[in-house]
Amino acid sequence: MRSVAALEMLGEMQSGAGSEDHPAYAVVARREAGDVMGDADVFELKEGEDLPDNPWRLRMLALSGACSRTVLKLNDVGPWIDIAVSHDATSTLEASEALTRDGAWLYPMLSKTIESGRVIRSVVQQYELLLSLFDHLEFGAGFCLPDGSLLASNTTLTQMRADGDGLLLDANRIKTVRSSDQVKVNQCIAAAFNAKAKASELTQTISRRSGRLPYIFRAISLNEDQVRRGSAIVLALVLDPENESLVSVEGLRGLGVLTEAEIDVCYHLARGLDPRGIADVRGTTYETTRAQIKSASEKLGVKRQLDIVRLSMATRTPLSTRKA
Repeated sequence: MRSVAALEMLGEMQSGAGSEDHPAYAVVARREAGDVMGDADVFELKEGEDLPDNPWRLRMLALSGACSRTVLKLNDVGPWIDIAVSHDATSTLEASEALTRDGAWLYPMLSKTIESGRVIRSVVQQYELLLSLFDHLEFGAGFCLPDGSLLASNTTLTQMRADGDGLLLDANRIKTVRSSDQVKVNQCIAAAFNAKAKASELTQTISRRSGRLPYIFRAISLNEDQVRRGSAIVLALVLDPENESLVSVEGLRGLGVLTEAEIDVCYHLARGLDPRGIADVRGTTYETTRAQIKSASEKLGVKRQLDIVRLSMATRTPLSTRKA
């Protein structure tokens, strides 16, 4: 019911009105999930006993034009009692024959639907609150499911998707412009759900239509205890190396194992340049650049150039300097 009167009554109910029905709630709470009850059951009437004066019940039935109601208890979830109520045309205090007959198959279907919906809403609310804090970080961040569906995303990631440069605002999921990049992103997300995945499997690049430096995509696994027990969630990060304030190798410098030349090469790798591009920018030969990348990789204990990018991200937290 979507009438103004129905919505007003719903608001009153949520505020604690309808005290005439409150004793019935206590009775329903004691019953087993799947039980079907008429007013005679929930008010524990003896045979031949009339229903107590209940203006709230009459007002509720008037909204639907019904003469009686039947309750199907669905489940107990934390502080809630989930019930389904049918309004029937027959004037009786007994349970509806139809709901009594169909309750056996309606009960599990409705109870799981309501319970799952509540859990999902709760999870999304928690993630949206966390991502409101992430809006002070100048990279895209979002919580996603194994299929890439986004539960929530911060402002930066939403803007990246709306720009349509490397990501697309298509459905509510992590979707790339190029199909080849989509495969890589999907592999990253899948790897994040694998406890045995290597760190190198969690970072990839996403090319851009504009020809600008590719986005850097990172998937971070969240275990059950970090957010909500039993949930399978990945934190997806998207960094734009064109934003030079985000590109830092100070964490790598702090390790104390790289030469200044190697640190400079790592900086340009973190910005998304390939070895030839780095050689051009630094005015060195391609062979020298490759040798420096190889040396830096050996000192850092990594095998891929993208792992250097991953390490530079992992050793720096790019906090925004803008005011909230």
